[in-house]
Amino acid sequence: MKRWLLWGSLILLALAAVLAATLPAAVVWRHIAPNVPDLALESLSGTVWRGEAGNARVRGFALGKLRWQLAPLSLLSAPTVRLALDGKDLDLETTVRSSGTDTEFTSLTATTDAAWLSPALAIPELKPEGELDIAIERLLIGQNGIPSVIAGSARWRKAAVTGRVRADLGDIELSARTINKKIELTARDDGRGALIVNGNFEIEGSTYRGRVALTPRNADPALIEALQWIGAPQPDGSRLLIVDGTIRATQVQL
Repeated sequence: MKRWLLWGSLILLALAAVLAATLPAAVVWRHIAPNVPDLALESLSGTVWRGEAGNARVRGFALGKLRWQLAPLSLLSAPTVRLALDGKDLDLETTVRSSGTDTEFTSLTATTDAAWLSPALAIPELKPEGELDIAIERLLIGQNGIPSVIAGSARWRKAAVTGRVRADLGDIELSARTINKKIELTARDDGRGALIVNGNFEIEGSTYRGRVALTPRNADPALIEALQWIGAPQPDGSRLLIVDGTIRATQVQL
């Protein structure tokens, strides 16, 4: 009797595994979606283990095609999934691991249009141009949706602004690290462009603040005119831009 019970249990477990492995992603998403209101996945195909969404939207903004591959054995400890996003202005790959209390992103690489910097710069008269190359070794986000750890860098290639005037800035390097539970970011030019950049930023909890000094490296009229729209004038001829605000978190409850 026990032997038949064992075999019966193994057969049922095998059947459950087959069903789980072939469970359509669309079915699973219908149950998860109400708990992730900021995220919308459209045109789903494949299974929960390996599949794609024809279009992923965050707060209504279309990002592009999202592909995923979930490691089955990771469900025994911390679910781990490899994500790849292919969009018109954003290509991204990363590994995501959930511990139940935190979500960890590792080996994150992304290439995107510099227009994504517009909300951070908050200068209506000028729009950023160029390309952002991002490489993040580790990003840790808590249940509150706020980043607590960042280690990585980004490069704003062929940086420029356009609007009231168009000006080339050169390449700008951004780097981030975490010290004493604070995220510190620095912004520096590469030493060859038209603009000298010296900025420091800090993220603590849900608030961020920073100061960046911008100084023309030469007497480029377009750059000097563009800087009139950025920050406050300083005695040495530079402009001082001060930014501060609150991070709008994305709440996830699965």
